[in-house]
Amino acid sequence: MNQTKVSIILPVHNSKTYLKQCIESAMNQTFKEIEIICVCGSGNDGSDALVEEYQKKDSRIIKIDDVNGSYGHKLNIGTKASRGEYIAILETDDYLEKTMVEELYITAMKEKVDFVDADYYEFFEIDNCEYKIIHNKYMDSDVYNRKLYAKDARMSVILSDITANWTGLYKKDFLIKKNLFYNESPGASYQDLGFRYLLACLVDTTYHVNKSLYHYRTDNENSSVKDMKKIFVVQKEYEYIFNQMKKKNILQKYLWDYYYIWKYRDYFWNVQRLEGDGRAAFLQLYRKELLNDIQNGNINQEIIEPRYENCIKKPIDESVDFNSVLNEISVTTAGKMEKLVEIVKKCKDKQIVICGCGVRGKNVNVLLEKENVLCMCDENPDLLGTFIGNRKVISYDDAVNRFPDSMFVVANRFYSKEVVKKLEILGIKREKMVLYD
Repeated sequence: MNQTKVSIILPVHNSKTYLKQCIESAMNQTFKEIEIICVCGSGNDGSDALVEEYQKKDSRIIKIDDVNGSYGHKLNIGTKASRGEYIAILETDDYLEKTMVEELYITAMKEKVDFVDADYYEFFEIDNCEYKIIHNKYMDSDVYNRKLYAKDARMSVILSDITANWTGLYKKDFLIKKNLFYNESPGASYQDLGFRYLLACLVDTTYHVNKSLYHYRTDNENSSVKDMKKIFVVQKEYEYIFNQMKKKNILQKYLWDYYYIWKYRDYFWNVQRLEGDGRAAFLQLYRKELLNDIQNGNINQEIIEPRYENCIKKPIDESVDFNSVLNEISVTTAGKMEKLVEIVKKCKDKQIVICGCGVRGKNVNVLLEKENVLCMCDENPDLLGTFIGNRKVISYDDAVNRFPDSMFVVANRFYSKEVVKKLEILGIKREKMVLYD
């Protein structure tokens, strides 16, 4: 009798470097009624042999040989071979919190939803020590921790702006009924974009858990997002989505409106990560398709929020130096990771005060959880005396008086200059500060 309730699918392709941590995180789940499907056969770095070694230790590990190197093909093969009621995706440079499957499966069964997902951590390593920050998958806090239906369920996915397919459980019967599979384009070619948007079009019920349960690695130099040879694959993925929406007879206007928003949001992401001739070639296609879609009335101007203006308005605004916009965004995006690394290195083995209790302050608190953080400080009187995690919130004056020799991390997106000035007035020198703004 089949006791498998959840199938965890690992698309294995030249991933030996991180595979041990990844596969062991699946094996060590508190929820035991799982199978771990490793779809191998297309690499040459010894990953397949490592999977075979783990098979000898755990009978729940199933190895499927698949010479096709397509990320989408591997996930489709794994899905069709799975025996679980629900399916999870685990990328082989990432790992799971040990309670992820248990927490999500209990929620899925209780709420009876097509899929359930959670937030995640972004992490990196310095000198074999892991550092992480929390990443909320949904910007609207109202969509968390309640069952969503029909359009509310679909719009929650659409407005999340996160295409990650690996933080949840998907009901297999739902996937089969809706014929929801991945594009089998070559290699790892952003097939999660198509899956995620088609999921948004087809889902009837969902539930989003406001807790980070998945660890997403950001320092893998072999990640597909860093491959400069992949110039046009995003465009091909949106052609696939378009054709699938037609094939599945998706008629709702709002789903087509947001298809174009997603398309140009991801075109913008793609062009800003590219360089040189690759950027120039894709930018030419980007502008041509955007102008064509505007002329054909495909762009609903009423739903273009300020965060989408870079993607849809600036590429065709002749008064804007669009390459400067792209370069500024590229520096900011790359700078985020560099800034986190700088914070870690400057604070290592020091006493630390975190200045700010908003999203950035809370993330620095998580980032430095293994370091000697003495307190957090804020100007909001309602927060004074409260705790964030196990760190007490005190005033700036109190923090400076008690811990004048500490490293002060200014974690404030909008008022960092004011915080720096305040600390300087209180006697803290600039070299004793590090900014996360």
